Amino acid sequence: WIYILAQLAAAVLACSVFAFVSGPGPLNPYTAMADLELSWYEALAMWLSGSPPARLRTSGRDNITDVLVARRDVGRTEVERQGGPTSSSTA
Repeated sequence: WIYILAQLAAAVLACSVFAFVSGPGPLNPYTAMADLELSWYEALAMWLSGSPPARLRTSGRDNITDVLVARRDVGRTEVERQGGPTSSSTA
């Protein structure tokens, strides 16, 4: 039994180190609440299912990466419309 418990403890420790080093990703509830302006329930549901809320998706097959790219592009378009720097003028 001690061998099984030691193996389990080693696996948990290895996963914990990996999670700490890689940092919170876009599915982390706290990160999602800040970046995507989600409620706690929506962030928790997205963390468990891996699928963003329907109100953020443009199609039924969008994943979190698609949503983040679309939000980044919308932000970039708004900055350009207000006369801010563009990617072509910063060379």
